Amino acid sequence: MNVAALPGMDRLLPALEGLPPAYLVGGAVRDLLLGSDPVDLDVAMEGDALAAAWELAERLEGRAMTHERFGTATVRAGDLVFDLAGTRRERYERPGALPEVEPAPLAEDLARRDFTV
Repeated sequence: MNVAALPGMDRLLPALEGLPPAYLVGGAVRDLLLGSDPVDLDVAMEGDALAAAWELAERLEGRAMTHERFGTATVRAGDLVFDLAGTRRERYERPGALPEVEPAPLAEDLARRDFTV
């Protein structure tokens, strides 16, 4: 499993230099473990993921669409598309409600994620 060999990583990895550490999360990790090509890239980052998304969009000569309420963004730069999220905890006021989110350490963010294989 070589994350650096994924399509677009030759552009994304250098663009991440100097930003807070970033982690591949979500379905892409599952797909890699199963030997499949990831369909989409989800990246988690401790710190200000929205500011990082704007910076990455500039570095990659692309654009960012942010979702401030959730601390997430989608960055598009040609054929490279990825979602960037600040590590967080979620609280739901009631079933079916949108989550209230606040920053949290990476370990807590990972614990809330579904990792069904």
